[in-house]
Amino acid sequence: MDGDIIFSAAKPDTRDSIGPDDPINAALRRLGVEAAGHADAFAALGLGRFRSLEHLGLDEDEDD
Repeated sequence: MDGDIIFSAAKPDTRDSIGPDDPINAALRRLGVEAAGHADAFAALGLGRFRSLEHLGLDEDEDD
């Protein structure tokens, strides 16, 4: 690869729950993460608590 860009920035089409075909899961698969027995690659890594700001106890509309 030698510094080649193999995955460019992307945004999900909707604000619904992250699914197996969303950009983060596509990137994780590209890195070799397998979702066998899990909902998606994100869950396979145990990252479910980071799916949304609400899961972290934060509100998207909070000001700094």
